[in-house]
Amino acid sequence: MIKFSTHELENLIEDDAQYGDLSTELIGFDGAATLRLKTRDDICVSCIDTIFDIAKIYGCECVSQFKNGDIAKRGDEICTLK
Repeated sequence: MIKFSTHELENLIEDDAQYGDLSTELIGFDGAATLRLKTRDDICVSCIDTIFDIAKIYGCECVSQFKNGDIAKRGDEICTLK
């Protein structure tokens, strides 16, 4: 299992985030949001703990009924971030 340190996650986020998010800029979003991650196909869930760690860095709440290794069916909501 891969476990990223907080420092590693912050560096990965900084590498990606420095370029901004064109989609968010184009719709003019500036406020609270809820993100729901859903599957496109049947999958084996992995790195769900990393999603929780990234949410924590941003001060977000992450809720999931899945854990690493669980099978999620097409259309399942893997997690919700607020």
